[in-house]
Amino acid sequence: SNIKKLPCFANVLFMTIWTLDHVGNVLTSASKSSFAMMDMITSGVFNCVVICVNCVILCKIFQQTLDTSILPADWEVGKVVPLRKSGNKHTPNNFRPISLTSIPCKILEHVIFSHLVKFLEFNSFFSPTQHGFRKKFSCETRLLSLTHKLHLILDRRSSADCIFLDFSKAFDKVSHKLLLYKLSKLNLDPKLLHGLSIPF
Repeated sequence: SNIKKLPCFANVLFMTIWTLDHVGNVLTSASKSSFAMMDMITSGVFNCVVICVNCVILCKIFQQTLDTSILPADWEVGKVVPLRKSGNKHTPNNFRPISLTSIPCKILEHVIFSHLVKFLEFNSFFSPTQHGFRKKFSCETRLLSLTHKLHLILDRRSSADCIFLDFSKAFDKVSHKLLLYKLSKLNLDPKLLHGLSIPF
């Protein structure tokens, strides 16, 4: 219902640029953890000694991936493992699936994500009332904002009605076609948009 309200950045083109500094920052963050991914490479191997070399290699691979809209075959393979949230370990509903994929693919995702978020923030895309999935925003900041508004209403001796909705498995129910349509309205790099649409 909000498709018509979606902003269209007609005069601004989002371009993905692979810089050594940007990829290096992601590699540095990855080197702080040691979990193994699908390709059996642990993120800990990206230490300070090899980060510079890896940056150059990955930048070239990422650029070729963007130019051709083709991911290396190994990057498209994932291993889904169950991770227990809480409760009885014999109850399937107490587990959520985690997909283990290639470390270089994860780095590519992080680079694109950070570029896209900066682009959207620069163009004031996000609603000021959105507290989820944004840096420096959280459930706590949303609660503080709500509490403040409720206090103002009560100080005026007025009443307030609150409606709370919780969508079960909301992430799994996102329409890929609708998401890609909305991305197309943001004037993204056509090569990037095409690459994102291939899996769907």
